[in-house]
Amino acid sequence: MSCTRAPPGAKTLAPRAFALAALALGVVAVAAGCPHQPPLPNLDGLTDEGAAARARASGERRVRLAGTLKARLPGLEGVVASADLDVALQPQAMVSVAVRSFFEQPMQMFVTDGAQVTVYDATQGQPVFFRGNADAASLARVLPLPLTPREAVAIFLARPPLDGGARLAGVDRAAGTFELWLEPPDMGPCQVTMRATDDAVLRWRLHRRDGRPLLEVSYRDLREANGAIVPFAWHVRRLDVTPEQALDFVATDVTWNGPALSAEAFVLEPPPGTELKPLGGAVLR
Repeated sequence: MSCTRAPPGAKTLAPRAFALAALALGVVAVAAGCPHQPPLPNLDGLTDEGAAARARASGERRVRLAGTLKARLPGLEGVVASADLDVALQPQAMVSVAVRSFFEQPMQMFVTDGAQVTVYDATQGQPVFFRGNADAASLARVLPLPLTPREAVAIFLARPPLDGGARLAGVDRAAGTFELWLEPPDMGPCQVTMRATDDAVLRWRLHRRDGRPLLEVSYRDLREANGAIVPFAWHVRRLDVTPEQALDFVATDVTWNGPALSAEAFVLEPPPGTELKPLGGAVLR
């Protein structure tokens, strides 16, 4: 057995130092192979005013949505229906929804500027136009959602309404989320859950004006788009019916926060000489 000595003047690594160096290299190698886990934010000092300010700033980064959604809707006898929707949403209550037929033509349309609603319905073969006020009954003529246009815009854009009472309803430090209870004057009370790391809206529960739950929306497939964290999928649970109903909307080709849509985009005029039937009264909640 032969042994090679270090040349004169060369520094040698003591056994203990060598072991510590090897341990350090091992720790670095393990850390390099693990994804970085950002620390959960400190929510201890969050106040009503602070939570409301964060919700307002978050909502203001989601100003409009236009494009195509794939909808899965409850049908007769438990059958789930699938439909493509061409939608445009813009605050405060501008909504345009077209439900395409099997032949890719509009089968139903709902268009409102927030005050007047026009509905086009060709489901029975002969096209019929209706006109009436924007209320919780009008959107239900096209989609099984008990929402006013104002509520539909706020919920689908994930824009918490901060023009009424707002208070911090809870903090989940382990999950890194906080909840706001909102009481806007022109909507039912809302309970909104937000993610503290980026103030994305994760869940929205809408109540009737008497406090009973109406529906709950879970925001899914959250991504960054034009400077905002936005959903590309919405899972809706209707809590006002028995048994509960589930609706799913998935963005297939949409633009978030694009150029402002003109007022004409939210007006639907029937052909000259076409009869306009009354849309009907509101559903009181």
